[in-house]
Amino acid sequence: MSRMKVAARLMLMLSLVLTLGLAGCGGSKTGGGGGGGSGGGARRGKAVSEEDKARLDEAKVAAEAAERKLSELRQERIRLESEGAGE
Repeated sequence: MSRMKVAARLMLMLSLVLTLGLAGCGGSKTGGGGGGGSGGGARRGKAVSEEDKARLDEAKVAAEAAERKLSELRQERIRLESEGAGE
């Protein structure tokens, strides 16, 4: 029963990380579109403001942390599944 609770919590955390990661990819506050070349990036001829650079750096750090957490959760899930299969 305890392992089932741990597995359920891991799956919940995994889904939250994925949801937050996907929600963070939606674009800017001004509705400038997302990635994929749909006009969300900096345009030629315009300098990127320091505020935008800071936000981009912050988003990169958050995305890297989310990816690390996701990797850890996947490893933990695999470990728990292998322990459950060994019983």
